[in-house]
Amino acid sequence: MQGEIPKGFWLDNEKVMTEVVVTFEINGGGKGNDRTSERKENAEVKSLTEAYKNWKRIKDEVAEEARKAEEAP
Repeated sequence: MQGEIPKGFWLDNEKVMTEVVVTFEINGGGKGNDRTSERKENAEVKSLTEAYKNWKRIKDEVAEEARKAEEAP
């Protein structure tokens, strides 16, 4: 991931999110007029969230080691 969020994705509370289209069926109440509809929802992409968290952890560890190296006599 290298710290870059791919196009079409965004961060929300440390989670990588994207917009998905969910298809659902609307029951016609037994009258034979069932319908299918779609709606857009935001969904977490767990694999990208984990990759982002790993990247952030490594970045923080490197920054901490650099800070310690600067403080050392």
